[in-house]
Amino acid sequence: MTRPDDLRVNLEGVRRRIDTAALAAGRDPSEVTLVVVTKFFPATDVRLLAELGVTDVGENRHQEAAEKAAECSHLGLRWHFIGGLQSNKAAAVAGYSDVVESLDRPKLVTGLQRGAQERGRDVDVFLQVSLDPPGVDHRAGAVPTDL
Repeated sequence: MTRPDDLRVNLEGVRRRIDTAALAAGRDPSEVTLVVVTKFFPATDVRLLAELGVTDVGENRHQEAAEKAAECSHLGLRWHFIGGLQSNKAAAVAGYSDVVESLDRPKLVTGLQRGAQERGRDVDVFLQVSLDPPGVDHRAGAVPTDL
């Protein structure tokens, strides 16, 4: 089987599972966004996936994500940065990411805002919030609710 065939078959299987799960939950499958994480896979796979209709791509390593986003910038993909983000890389990540999952410290906001402004586009974020009461040690990486 060729690489495009392999990706097509695997993607079809994932989409069927999403459709089945969404319908079982009483949801419209078209309301579910599939984010394909291509960690350790080459930009050629990203291009093939785009040809198969993938619109959202995720990465969790800044250098790899930046390189792939640049190589695939003509494809009109929505890039997701997933996982822990170092504050010294926040502006750079906002330079190519459309979504940051997840914002776990107030300190990241300034860098993300700077990078988004330089790019001239908004960056959506998933905010990770701790539900622990004030004064309690917060779980690893969670933003206190009094942010």
